[in-house]
Amino acid sequence: MGTSTAFQLVQRGLHRVVVLEKSTVAAGSSGKSSALVRMHYTFLPEARLALTSLRWFQEWQERVGGSCGFTRTGFIRLVTPDRAHLLRQNVARLQGIGVNTQLISPDDLRSLDPGVETSDIEIAAYEPDSGYADGYSTAQAFMAAARRGGVTLQQGVTVWHAGARRSHPRCRN
Repeated sequence: MGTSTAFQLVQRGLHRVVVLEKSTVAAGSSGKSSALVRMHYTFLPEARLALTSLRWFQEWQERVGGSCGFTRTGFIRLVTPDRAHLLRQNVARLQGIGVNTQLISPDDLRSLDPGVETSDIEIAAYEPDSGYADGYSTAQAFMAAARRGGVTLQQGVTVWHAGARRSHPRCRN
């Protein structure tokens, strides 16, 4: 989040930005992320955010530079037959906000993945544009672009807020 935020701040004209990293860029959750890029969410604001993010990943080189490792694989959502009506509703809602998703039959699913067992599947949702990125590369590319815009990076820095100081064992009251 820090490297993305720094990049966005530079894009908006702020140049006195400092990124403080406890260890190194992407040493935490970003570097360990499975980095799925998909839009199939039931909470529409989250789906809208994911759709906006998809465009960024698709246009990464032009928008940010470097590589984010985005690989288009498609995404399939399966549900049990008793939840098929909910899947139909959600796909319609997602299509309504512009997500490229559709309902597919078990035969369609087998054509995408011949090894999948479909005897207990009524329908599935398929997003052909979805995939995954590389969380480490994404964070590194954001940081490189932010630094080109004047952002300073300080690694190996721990930030303490005033309330934590009193309770920290190395700090004296």
